[in-house]
Amino acid sequence: MAIRAYSILVDVDEGASLEEVSAALSRAGVEITEQLDAIGVVRGRIDDARLSEIRKIPGVAAIEEERQVGPA
Repeated sequence: MAIRAYSILVDVDEGASLEEVSAALSRAGVEITEQLDAIGVVRGRIDDARLSEIRKIPGVAAIEEERQVGPA
């Protein structure tokens, strides 16, 4: 499978802190590139084969593939 860049939205109302979810993401194989505390987002590189496992981590609200934006 391919390794791609993703943004992961963390729901801290699920009971886990952003730091705890970040640690769980790392253990699940996410190469974290940035943690945006103010908006509750973790950015990282993920092997597509691991996405279903990562979606099951408590506190993960959404995962979106990052896209390159440029002139048309």
